[in-house]
Amino acid sequence: MARLAESGSLQYAIENNNLTNGVARIGASGYIAGAYKDFMAWSSYNVGVEPSCLAARGHLYHGFYKELSSYGYNMTASGDFFSTPDSVASSITGDISMIVDVALDDWTPTVGNCLIAKDGVSAGTRSYQFAVRTDGKLQFAFSIDGTAIITAVSTVAPSFINGQRYHIAVERESATGKVRFYTGTNHLELTLLGTEVTSTTGAIADTTAIVQFGNLAALSFELSGKVFDSEIYSGLQITSPTTAVMKVDFDPTDWVSGTTWTGVDTGEVWTINGNALVRKT
Repeated sequence: MARLAESGSLQYAIENNNLTNGVARIGASGYIAGAYKDFMAWSSYNVGVEPSCLAARGHLYHGFYKELSSYGYNMTASGDFFSTPDSVASSITGDISMIVDVALDDWTPTVGNCLIAKDGVSAGTRSYQFAVRTDGKLQFAFSIDGTAIITAVSTVAPSFINGQRYHIAVERESATGKVRFYTGTNHLELTLLGTEVTSTTGAIADTTAIVQFGNLAALSFELSGKVFDSEIYSGLQITSPTTAVMKVDFDPTDWVSGTTWTGVDTGEVWTINGNALVRKT
């Protein structure tokens, strides 16, 4: 059963199975077992059948889901992006997964939109990147030696509506080179996009490049739209979630003021670069 810091409407709704096709404020205090206030919970399930349990940030499984409403935006030029320094956590060399909650203005953009990049573009600085191509297909690119880039592209493009919000994801198995892309309307219901792609096997290069969200600045692949959340995992978060570990979490909800903030879940320091902005809701 979902637990509230203070009793409120959500607990009553769960216990009485009357949260139907809508949203409910999360408790009188706005908190639910450590989740942050002013989130809204929704469900496409019969919440009276199964109890709900929470992840660290209040994601509700088996019936509920916490949807983030704050977002980063205004990445209109090469210098506009969000970044965090190179770290042990972001230097994932084995199995890797990325999940991005995003609304692109155009899902077949005139220029590729980079979602996540640990890629300095120059020799010896290239690790990985996740992007949406001009044909709408999803692309995961990585380097084994830090210089040469290997790309894996989804076999089909998702059928998305411009301006609408979706979750897109990728995971790569280091030992087999297999890459899988996923899409969904929420974090819990991701489905395989097209078919599995086989790429080069081997460890991803551990470089000193910073991690950028919303742009690959050196190539001006800025994200045109809103990014609500981006997560990088060590491991295969979609197919083997019990063994995957979240290492980096770009969550604009954590921002308070100024041009930097510290992530609550994973502790990295984020910097707002150029004209990028955060809207806190």
